[in-house]
Amino acid sequence: MKLSANHILRVVLPIAALLIPFQVPAHEQSQVDQTATAKPEAPAPAPDLADIIPLATKLTGRLAVLENQIADLLDISAV
Repeated sequence: MKLSANHILRVVLPIAALLIPFQVPAHEQSQVDQTATAKPEAPAPAPDLADIIPLATKLTGRLAVLENQIADLLDISAV
């Protein structure tokens, strides 16, 4: 019983492809690890109609606080 090289390749290559582990580049693996360990946050409950106006008046103050926090984190002009 003589096996041809073509027949051997049709059997060996698929088996080898299944046995060789799939490798993820290091930068992609770290991103996958970070997303897997991040805890999903529960969505905030929707405010009632009576709560919308007081929340709207606080938006400008909240925006200023967030802009100050972002300004401390990264200097975009350097980038």
